[in-house]
Amino acid sequence: CLSTTRYCYYELIIMKKLSDLLASPKFFPVTVGIFWLNALWIAFSVAFPMAYDEGYHLDIIRLYAQKWLPFWADQPLNVDHLGAVYRDPSYIWHYLLSFPYRVFAHFFHSEMAQVIFLRLIDIVIFTVGLILYRKLLERTGVSKKLLNVVFMLLVLTPAVPFLAGQVNYDNLLFTVVAGILVLTQRFIGELTEKKRFNLQAFVLLIGVAALSSLVKYAFLPILMALGVYMLVALVRFYRRTTWKKLKKDLQKQVRSYTKSRIIPLSLFIIVSGSLFFERYGVNLVRYHSP
Repeated sequence: CLSTTRYCYYELIIMKKLSDLLASPKFFPVTVGIFWLNALWIAFSVAFPMAYDEGYHLDIIRLYAQKWLPFWADQPLNVDHLGAVYRDPSYIWHYLLSFPYRVFAHFFHSEMAQVIFLRLIDIVIFTVGLILYRKLLERTGVSKKLLNVVFMLLVLTPAVPFLAGQVNYDNLLFTVVAGILVLTQRFIGELTEKKRFNLQAFVLLIGVAALSSLVKYAFLPILMALGVYMLVALVRFYRRTTWKKLKKDLQKQVRSYTKSRIIPLSLFIIVSGSLFFERYGVNLVRYHSP
């Protein structure tokens, strides 16, 4: 407080208003709005290509736009400057973005218009990541004030809107890491708090992890860390239960699943596991490197 009572009173009023503002549920939407203003300004105003290999990513998206499946029998002609495209495991983002690109490029032939369109998609993807990270951190019991301050500082960091406002697979990596952490937290929470092994959550976790590793190979160290964390949690869970009880619980869960749930889950884990093995497994066997 300042020396006089009047100034002390005003200071307390200001602090109270600031505290209420930081705790307000509207603070985070405003933060996202500020992020969008910055990211949109970059997406519309900055020349192509930007840093983070924006031109490289656009060329690969165009390459995938020429085919329906993301598989190659051999290295495509005249694309050696893009690396070993036909065996590169970091391809899911390029392949997925090739579909909206095909539609947009059919009607708009301007390269800059195509680039801005893809930049807008990446801003949306990054925004989803922000929402997921907030949900993740809310479950830790951190105060809303601290969360609001942290996210405001994050979006005001110049590199954040600069990355989000350009064509780059790191935007999807940012989001899938948040997603896999949310799924892991929910699964482990049910394992430790409810003493229940949720089979459906486990299958989703494995499938999403397999697909996330195909966004960018840099996800592999994160996957290894999560694997160790999961292993420790499962060992602790196994010590508190018996195999007979676990088997009975899993059988009960499977019997409760309808075909409308079993078929999509089965297809999801088969497809995600096959795509993971097609790149990382084959690369390890053929080239002794993932």
